[in-house]
Amino acid sequence: MHIRLLRVMLACWLALLAGSLAAPPAAAQGPSCQPTPFIGMTSNVDLLVHGPDGAPTPVRVAGLQPWPAGWPLSDALVDQIGRALARLPLCFTAGDGAATAADGTPLRQVWLPAGQGPLALLLAGRGWAQVASDADTAAPALAPALRAAEADARAAGRGIWQVLNALTTYATPTAGTIRVDANLVPALNTLAQLDVGRTLVDGLAQGGVTVFVMVEPDGIWAHYDSQAKVIGVDRSLVGTDPRTLATILAHESTHALDDRSGMVTQATQQVGESGACYADEYQATVTEVQVWQQFWGPQGKPYAQHPYERQENRELTRYLRSPQGFAARLVAEYTPECGR
Repeated sequence: MHIRLLRVMLACWLALLAGSLAAPPAAAQGPSCQPTPFIGMTSNVDLLVHGPDGAPTPVRVAGLQPWPAGWPLSDALVDQIGRALARLPLCFTAGDGAATAADGTPLRQVWLPAGQGPLALLLAGRGWAQVASDADTAAPALAPALRAAEADARAAGRGIWQVLNALTTYATPTAGTIRVDANLVPALNTLAQLDVGRTLVDGLAQGGVTVFVMVEPDGIWAHYDSQAKVIGVDRSLVGTDPRTLATILAHESTHALDDRSGMVTQATQQVGESGACYADEYQATVTEVQVWQQFWGPQGKPYAQHPYERQENRELTRYLRSPQGFAARLVAEYTPECGR
């Protein structure tokens, strides 16, 4: 009898211990409070709610940091999270840490309905947000659970970790380091072998540019975002010849270099925004076709397979046949983007 009773007591104690380890106190049922509907999002962790005066007021989910605008997935994350939270009765409470973020945004613990726990854990666990570097002061009780959820998402490559796990540190020829998708390292090395290429690759470090592989809209092979300081290269180009990737990087790196040098700003003052846009695109495209010619000669790449490679062969032929006609064609091509 005594042995059986001891076994029962031991089993109960182990069950209680397991329950206490399932989630930290901050991740349990949550407080009882009046649900507050959110009315929109300005980032993946910044929610808009009605303030005391009824005006939209941003609040940030405590313990998390916003995913930078202009980075891969930035728009998709806001859309995805917005759909997931639509019409849910969320509960907003003051946290156990700092009241505001470094940028002045109010910090709040946000609770899911029906005892589902903190929204922060959901976002971190699904790879929809990154834990803030100051989580220990912004959400002290929840911080360990947030880091555990983030570690699980990182290991599984969920959400933003598909992007972050692909980044590596790349040393430019003379200007320091940048963060780039590891798939692009051979192309950057190839570009840096050219005289013009070394200047362009160094310019990326000088401008603090991050280079990603991402899914671009149809008809776009790459882009440079002057606000986010980001170059994005379409995923379909991964696996092509490094010289192919180096050529498209030469175009976008020219945009980045002209942005940092103030050329675009100066041209805007002289010829207006539209004229500056055309000048910027002309400079980047001429650099692109000249780099292509240095890699492949005046005939272009033999046996071009990727649509971008075939496009570059055509562009090089047009440029060599008539530089003036090439410039006029560029004006027509970029009219939708640059205006009149």
